[in-house]
Formats: sequence, C-alpha cells, structure tokens
Amino acid sequence: MNDTILSIGSESLFFGEKYTIEDFEILMVVLSALTWQKYNGNIKLVADEKVLEYFQSKNLLLLWNGGSELLEVKESFSAKTFWAVGKLYAFKQQNLPIAVIDTDFIVWKNIYKLISGEVVTAHEEEISDVYPSEEYFRMDDTYNFKNLSWNVNLYNTAFLYIKDMIFKEYYIFQSINFIRNCLESRNNVISMVFAKQRLLAMYANQWDINIHYVTIQ
Repeated sequence: MNDTILSIGSESLFFGEKYTIEDFEILMVVLSALTWQKYNGNIKLVADEKVLEYFQSKNLLLLWNGGSELLEVKESFSAKTFWAVGKLYAFKQQNLPIAVIDTDFIVWKNIYKLISGEVVTAHEEEISDVYPSEEYFRMDDTYNFKNLSWNVNLYNTAFLYIKDMIFKEYYIFQSINFIRNCLESRNNVISMVFAKQRLLAMYANQWDINIHYVTIQ
C-alpha cells in the first residue's frame, strides 16, 4: 500500500458555497490524519479546490505527509441526492494499492496486518430501510440492475481497500453509471449509499469476491 486517500469535502463540488467545517470536525480531521501517519505511513488528501483552499487558510495542509491532490468532477449531479460522489471520483483517479478513508475514520493500529482479503471495508451493516428493494428506485428507462442479488451482506465504506485494479474500475464505473441514470430526488441518503456501498457488495458477489471488514475506530 503506497498512499492513502483522505477523501473529503465532496459536497462543495455542487453547492457553490464557501467550504467550512465545525471545530470538532477539524479535530477529527487532524486526529485521523496524524493517527494514520503514526501507525501506517503516508496519507494523501484528495479534495476539490474549495476544500484545499480552506485547509490552506487554516495552515493544515501539512497534515497530509503524502501531499494533496486536486479532485475535479466535470459532470453535474444532484447535490441533495449524491452528496458523496466526489469520493467515488477520488478513488477512480488513484492507482492501486491504496486505501480510502473518511475524515472521521480513525485508525489506532497498523492496518497492514488486517488487510487479508481482496476487498476490505470498515464494518458490516444490516439490511434496513436505508437499503430498500429494487422497486424503490426511479431509473432511466435504459438502465437495468442486471440480475443483481438483493440479499447479499452489506458493508460500510468509511474504509475501503480493493486489491484488484480491474474490479476497482468496474465497481466505480457501475456506481457512477447508476448515479447518472438515477432519477431519485426524494432522499439524500438512500441513493448515495446504494451507489457506494450496496453496489460494491452486489458486484463483489457477482465476481465471487468475499468482502472482509475491520472494526478499528
């Protein structure tokens, strides 16, 4: 594993407002970045221009000893529905091996010993109202779910490691393709977590890949 992305601030890609976060959120960012460095080495920030400018104004860019990288998303998406699409694009533009972590995901130990599978996530999740059936989604007429299994276990991607580049690219392609074709606008959680979490489990199941998870926060 060469670097780690800390993918944040994707909402500023869409809202067009000045990016700011609360003091307690800044503390989480600092703790997440420094704790990763202590136990696991390099960490890199991938974020849009507004987020980079914000952390520069706070003199915090030095937190990421692997440097920072500009994230650009040239497509338009619903900010309300697809608030975390920037994370998918951040992962898309990176080479493997790499892990992607959220700013509030704090790793208190060496992660390398816990990477034992082809896909490793933060933790397992139960099927709930956040993960409805196929009938919930309003999709473009050209889109179909290609006989995906709706009964597979679900996993949280606050931490995500994928070993195989081909599967990573396929998962990202399918997730963004779902977003492009989704007409949903009633909820600001369901469609996004479906794109970034449930589709990961569904396509891993198609590829006969077992998903592992580490609960280390």
